[in-house]
Amino acid sequence: MKTHIHTTGTLLTSKDASLIAELVDETSITILGALAQTHDKITSVNGSLKSTEKGLKALLNKHGNVRTYLVPMKSNYKETTQIIEKAYQMGCSKFRLLSLSPTGRAQESFNDISLNLKERRWLTNELMIIGERLDIDIDVGFCTRQDYPQLGELHGHQTCLAAENRMHIDAFGEVFPCTASSGLQAFSGGNIRTHDLADLWKVSPMFQFFRYFHSNPPLKCRSCIEYWQCMGGCRVMMFHRYRDFTLAKPDCIS
Repeated sequence: MKTHIHTTGTLLTSKDASLIAELVDETSITILGALAQTHDKITSVNGSLKSTEKGLKALLNKHGNVRTYLVPMKSNYKETTQIIEKAYQMGCSKFRLLSLSPTGRAQESFNDISLNLKERRWLTNELMIIGERLDIDIDVGFCTRQDYPQLGELHGHQTCLAAENRMHIDAFGEVFPCTASSGLQAFSGGNIRTHDLADLWKVSPMFQFFRYFHSNPPLKCRSCIEYWQCMGGCRVMMFHRYRDFTLAKPDCIS
């Protein structure tokens, strides 16, 4: 089983970085602004950008398999290329863009802080320019590719594989089908503090639902040749917008 740690990097020491580089297959550190005032305002922690960059440097110095994550929203998307420039200068050459997910503190303000189509198109163009200039890949996973179809496809994320060959365990031990669903209690498959992880993987109703849905989509999707490209839309987004786990994208034109 491959392991992947998502971290702010703010508490990483050199010793921690050595262990992570040796034991973890991949580590991602999210930077939310090129400027401290931008990043720190989003995290609500003064000095967090400085600590995050220190953690990133520690992992890079230990030759860890590190990828910088970018989560554009209205308050930071114009700094995205600056974030890439700074991380690249530190020695990071791998980047991943993630569409903002309606989880955590973003749930209540999601519609106000997420990017619209015009902003996403502007950002896509800027990312393609800097990607070519620095000769780096700025990849996107399955869900994010719905919003940024022109960016590179992240290996292993060609389609939705939530609960198929991956799961996400949060800092409190809650197990979710994917990273995008982390923090949404309705998607929880259980908690490793009270249940065996192997049992949760096998019998969790939420995990079983995802597996069933992938091969038994809504009727309107079953004859669509584009199904494996969109899979009826992201389950997390369908739940956020319509409170329905099983709904196919209402605005689909295929």
